[in-house]
Amino acid sequence: MNNRLLIADGDAELSDVYRRFFTHHGYEVDTANGGVECLVKLRSRPVSHLILDLEIPWGGSEGVLAFLSEEFPAHSLPLIVLTSQPLTKAGPERVQLPVVGCFQKPCRLNELLDCIQSAEG
Repeated sequence: MNNRLLIADGDAELSDVYRRFFTHHGYEVDTANGGVECLVKLRSRPVSHLILDLEIPWGGSEGVLAFLSEEFPAHSLPLIVLTSQPLTKAGPERVQLPVVGCFQKPCRLNELLDCIQSAEG
């Protein structure tokens, strides 16, 4: 089974924390620091889950979400959304795709791991 994560977050330090945590838990992790980089990586190699910061720079999450809605059938790519906004303003209803988890930053890494494992099972 593919257990490759793509974490798209504009905060490079935070992305590195995510990468180390999920690598320790047996995942292959790739990171993207901008929307354009995220799209390039989504096109180049399949991923099992995408963790997307809605405030990602350089192309933004809107471009990534538009690509996902065109290229991936519903529920084929579990999407986990991160936001620094209150969840009532930037929650899953803003995203027109199936979302398996929505977390306000900063979030607990174990909660993200639980969400990914629940989506796998």
